[in-house]
Amino acid sequence: MRAECCKQAEFCVTVPATWKKLGDAFDGDGFVVAEPKAGAPEAEWNLLTAGARDIPEPQAGKEPMTLDEFISDSLMMLSQNAQINTMERRRLEIANHPAQVLRVAYDDPDGKSVTELLGF
Repeated sequence: MRAECCKQAEFCVTVPATWKKLGDAFDGDGFVVAEPKAGAPEAEWNLLTAGARDIPEPQAGKEPMTLDEFISDSLMMLSQNAQINTMERRRLEIANHPAQVLRVAYDDPDGKSVTELLGF
C-alpha cells in the first residue's frame, strides 16, 4: 500500500502500491487512480476518483446544500454533463460525519464506458 496525495486540497488516500495515478479531478482538488489490468488499455481499468470539495455556503435565506445535492453537483462536474448511472450507493459515517460511497457508470466525452468508485 502507498499514500496518493493531493497537495492542493491537502489530503491523502491509501491505495495499493500497484495502482497508477491517471490525473487530476475537480479542478485540482482531487485525483484519479486506477488498478492496472494486464493486457488491457487504460480506458478499461477500474478507476477511483478522490477529491475534496467544500459544500458551498448557502445564499441568504436558503438552506445549506444537502449531501445528496452536493453529490449530484459533483457527479455533474466529473462526468461533464454525461448521463450517470449509480450502480451502488452505500451510506456510512466517518468521524461522526455522514458519508457515501458510490459506484457509478457513464460514457466519457470520447464515448468510452467508465465505471468509478467515488467517496463523499
